[in-house]
Amino acid sequence: MKLLIVDDEYHVIRTVRYLLRMSCPEIQEILEAGSARDAICIIEQEHPEILITDVVMTDATGLELMKYLKHTSLPVKVIVISGYNNFEYIRETLRGGGVDYLLKPIDADQLADAVRKAVEEWEREDSQKKQTIQHLEMINSMSAICKETLLYRLLTQPLSEKTYQELLGVAPGFRQCRNAIAGYYDCRPFVKDRSQLSYSLLTDRISALNRFLEEQNMGLCFFGPDDGWEVFLFLHRHTSDSLRLLETEIESSCSSLPIPLTFGRSRPLAFPLLASEALTQAKDAFFGQDIFSPSPPMTTCSHVQDTERTTEYPALERELFSALITGNEKLIDQSIEFWIQALFPGPVCSLHHGLAVIDRFLALMEAWRKELTGQYPHLQLPPAAAFSYCRFLNRQGRFSLDSFRNRVKMEMAQLSGELTSPTFHPQNDVIYQIAHYIRLNYDKPFSQFACAQLFFINKNYMCRKFKNTFHVSMISYLNQIRIDRAKELLEHPGFKIKDVANLVGFEDEKYFSRQFHRTTGMSPNEYRGQAGSPSD
Repeated sequence: MKLLIVDDEYHVIRTVRYLLRMSCPEIQEILEAGSARDAICIIEQEHPEILITDVVMTDATGLELMKYLKHTSLPVKVIVISGYNNFEYIRETLRGGGVDYLLKPIDADQLADAVRKAVEEWEREDSQKKQTIQHLEMINSMSAICKETLLYRLLTQPLSEKTYQELLGVAPGFRQCRNAIAGYYDCRPFVKDRSQLSYSLLTDRISALNRFLEEQNMGLCFFGPDDGWEVFLFLHRHTSDSLRLLETEIESSCSSLPIPLTFGRSRPLAFPLLASEALTQAKDAFFGQDIFSPSPPMTTCSHVQDTERTTEYPALERELFSALITGNEKLIDQSIEFWIQALFPGPVCSLHHGLAVIDRFLALMEAWRKELTGQYPHLQLPPAAAFSYCRFLNRQGRFSLDSFRNRVKMEMAQLSGELTSPTFHPQNDVIYQIAHYIRLNYDKPFSQFACAQLFFINKNYMCRKFKNTFHVSMISYLNQIRIDRAKELLEHPGFKIKDVANLVGFEDEKYFSRQFHRTTGMSPNEYRGQAGSPSD
């Protein structure tokens, strides 16, 4: 705590300083001034908590110094010392808020008591002031939370007149809002978890953006109360100039963020009637932004119309899994390339589709692991790796197709490596993998020579080993799979015999019929008739 002594007689200052050092350890710093003018300069620079001043000085009185303090916001406690036992001086001191009036020569005990009293009063008033500030801050915070919660309900739930009236209770100015713009941002694609520095930086930026909007009387920006991932914009004032100002603020304040920040924005819609529709538009705009190109701070519904684009390509996915089983690196790379070309056919792609592609690959990896452990019961696979969209962002915050392609290759290579590892026998024996491959690709043209090349094995050894393992030739094994599948298809009257033959991998209908009769003892038409379906 700082204390300032003001007196035009230096021996008085020296005496007071000496007495204070002896009896008032709570005073950490003692300042001195020989005139009221010097005292004002020191007060403005040092902000002392206690002032001990003489009444009569050459340039101004101590009472005038007290009047100066009264017009400032500085909470200074004043003790007056004087050689005059003057009633008017004493009265003015007390009226001016002085703590005590001491006569010279100064009594040490009286000075100590006066200073302790001043310290106690200052600390009490400071504590009350802090409590008042905390109380106001709490009220403002609760009001802000309440306002954000009610707005969130209006944006995310069916219109409720009760919610709207409650909002007007905490924010009466919203009564003038006839239409509003909603904005939306989801940080989950860009942040792995909330412990990351990028999330902490984002929360700071969102708070700063909210302060800007409130200062400009434009609206609010806040995290949703449910999970802390979604950010909502609500703009009740949205002229073209104010929107440009907001975009500039987002761009400048968030340029140093390590993650991209682009809000999806709705059109101006009636408020509160179409509040939820506004949020739907904002979400569509956010998830419709192009992942390969820089996006503006705010984007409306994107021209990227691929939110319904499929991520499921069963034939290509089967090619991927078949390549994985072979362990053939060239075939794996080729199948990955075909799959990625189908998923990303052009230079433009929405965030919605990019996220769906990652989810689909994770689902495929899980399904493949399940099938492999079912086919090879003793195969021990390590826990599946989890990764998210943010893993594939480049330094500009754009999605990197090369990074995604490399990750897919790595995951498939690791899984294939576990399956083809020579340390595991006999469940990973190449013959079991060949049989697995045949079951997956029964409907395609089959060549023993081509199959042997895929698995880097001698053809004659493969055929001999296969028959010793399964007690049937590879062709018979394949035909049995095809016939079993044909039986299922023949139960559906919509398929002609020729169509069934082609669907299960027979190019020649007559050859199919002969093989079917050899296996089942009846023709395809006879089997169909027995199953209750009309014949061709």
